[in-house]
Amino acid sequence: MRFADSKTLVSAAKTVKIYDLDTAKSIRKIEHGDSKIYSLLVLDNFLLCTGDDEGCFRLWDYRVNRGGAAMEMKQCEDFISDFDVDRDKRLVLASSGEGTLTAFNIRAKRMVEPQSELFDAGFQAVRFAEDVDRAVVGAEDGSINLFKLNEWGNIIERFPLVKGRRQTSFSIECIERISAKVFVAGCSDGIVRSFSINPNRALKIVETHETPVECIAIQDFSNSYASVDANTIRLGQFENVNEGGDDKSSDEDEGEAKTQKKEKPTNDFFSGLA
Repeated sequence: MRFADSKTLVSAAKTVKIYDLDTAKSIRKIEHGDSKIYSLLVLDNFLLCTGDDEGCFRLWDYRVNRGGAAMEMKQCEDFISDFDVDRDKRLVLASSGEGTLTAFNIRAKRMVEPQSELFDAGFQAVRFAEDVDRAVVGAEDGSINLFKLNEWGNIIERFPLVKGRRQTSFSIECIERISAKVFVAGCSDGIVRSFSINPNRALKIVETHETPVECIAIQDFSNSYASVDANTIRLGQFENVNEGGDDKSSDEDEGEAKTQKKEKPTNDFFSGLA
């Protein structure tokens, strides 16, 4: 589910449904076909993107009452795992379970050549880092992969999310940006980890869950966050997570995470939804 604006909610499964929150009624249903939708990106109050289990990318204009998508392309052989869009809302990046990164120009309605090379580990999450001319991609092998904007063919940097470890036993499930250079990643081992790019390094443990972290939400213009697993929503606030990081290594934080859990501060994360 995603918000299009303060009054409109979009949900996706085998169909896309758009709800008016004032009336609590569905105002539009978009038939998507036989493949189940895996990823959803709402661009504004009339455009959205979907990626399905078969690797098909679609752009929808839900102001228009018609059956087909405004743009449809199949460039991946496995599910499209995540999306992000640039500031100009022109370029959409799509990560895939086959281990490719694909850019779509939604104004020109074409794929931007070249598609990335095929990687051994599937890509699970992608975010723009336009201030440092990078795209940040999280992989199934626990690594952070960096691509230079508009040069998608080859990776330029790669580092493990846990400092000092070449092999990990977790995958990166989701990524969100805290600032221009600092991000948080939700992982399959239930840990939310922070990291920086330029310089590239793991920072610290932010949150711990009992099961894989499925989603992270960050409140704009504050340090509040919500992290979600299959059964739990945890609310908290970022502490000392910035470009400078702290002196404690990620490996030390890993050890602390296994032995203790800190009490979560209360906050007004959801106050803006009223």
